[in-house]
Amino acid sequence: SAVQGLSRVASDILLGTFTFPWKAEEGLSAPYGKGRGDVSYESVVVNYLRHILPGAFTAQFTFLYSFHPYKWSKEEVKVLVADVMDRHKKEAAESWQRRQDAVEKGEVEKFEEECRQESFFALVAQVAGGIEQK
Repeated sequence: SAVQGLSRVASDILLGTFTFPWKAEEGLSAPYGKGRGDVSYESVVVNYLRHILPGAFTAQFTFLYSFHPYKWSKEEVKVLVADVMDRHKKEAAESWQRRQDAVEKGEVEKFEEECRQESFFALVAQVAGGIEQK
């Protein structure tokens, strides 16, 4: 539960301030406002936590995965990574070919519309908007 609590706090802080965090080097005289770096408690905390968050995340996930019952051998990891890399190379080549075909046919806008995916954060906001708050 401690790890889950840490994850929730980190997610809430990062999602709320990650896009436009306050930067100490800008001082208090920089132009602030929506989309330009807001000065708030969370953004100041994130600015200074960014130096220790990588270590905290490493400790958190090391702790989480230390309880996993299966230990991967070096050979299994190599095979898994090779399979993933091969699959990604193939999919990237196929995607690039589809893009080239669309350019040659003059159908770039149609291709881009078909490929467009809604942002994860936009989807979460839609779901959260539909939940009644008590």
